Amino acid sequence: MFPAIGGHRVGMCDFLGEYGIDPLEKVSQNLGIDLRSIGKRGPKEQFDLIHNTKAIIYAHSLALENLLKINGILPDVVVGYSLGEYAALCAAGVFEYGDALKFLYQVMEMNKDLDILGGLYGMALVRGPDKNELEKACRQIRNPGHGKKGRHLYLSCINAPNSHMVSGEKQAFETLQKMFKRTRILDGDINIPSHSPLVTHMEQICTPYLEELLITAKKPASRFISSVTGKYTRDKEEIAQNLKCLLTSRLNWIDAVHTMIRSGINTFIEVGHKSGLSNQVQLCVQDSTDLNFFYTDNKKNLDRVLSSLCR
Repeated sequence: MFPAIGGHRVGMCDFLGEYGIDPLEKVSQNLGIDLRSIGKRGPKEQFDLIHNTKAIIYAHSLALENLLKINGILPDVVVGYSLGEYAALCAAGVFEYGDALKFLYQVMEMNKDLDILGGLYGMALVRGPDKNELEKACRQIRNPGHGKKGRHLYLSCINAPNSHMVSGEKQAFETLQKMFKRTRILDGDINIPSHSPLVTHMEQICTPYLEELLITAKKPASRFISSVTGKYTRDKEEIAQNLKCLLTSRLNWIDAVHTMIRSGINTFIEVGHKSGLSNQVQLCVQDSTDLNFFYTDNKKNLDRVLSSLCR
């Protein structure tokens, strides 16, 4: 499972040096830009720029995936959350490492100066209400009636039965908090209201470059689940169609989890800088006790993966 933006930090790749791996050197060579210094030392303001962050997360995840692979740990299924889908597709052999990296960096860099990235919009994790309650609340905030001004807010990611993401104006997060009791709203460091109509302009900018990337796309060599549909996808045309609407489409992570569970998957490795996807899997299948979860966000956790699963 490949994560997206959120929870990233300066220096998160450093521990991989103990395995003789430097993903920041590789990503810098591919892009012709010194991301190694930014990834290791910052400053945080430069690290957090969307094009830098995404490139570093992508490089970090795929360095971990390659380390697992050379130690005989191969996936039965790959899945990525949001833009983590590009790392998953690279792991599945659909894209070449450098091609997908340059696409992500280029299109994110082109969007960095748009007004919508100015800190007034973003995404927040909402725990408490179910999907229908939250969707109704978002509609009410957008259209409050009685001559009142609405605020943009959309249910953007269905993660687990009572754990979702919303995208929109950050002031709308405060309004949402007042509508529900015993609700946790976690506004993190994501300043793009992805998976909503608010980023349609970004999708339009990305499409021509994505079509160029897709020219060399191959059929997945391992089973791949789309985070848009939550279903297995082996057809290149279907993968292309899902990617073209990835930025504006609502994510169905809960469906992706149920697809894996129905397929008999019982061991999950989160290949990246955090453990959020594993937490969401556990929320989806609370009655399952025979599932195994592994993390790769630090040396202790990665050593556990290698010692437990190496063939």
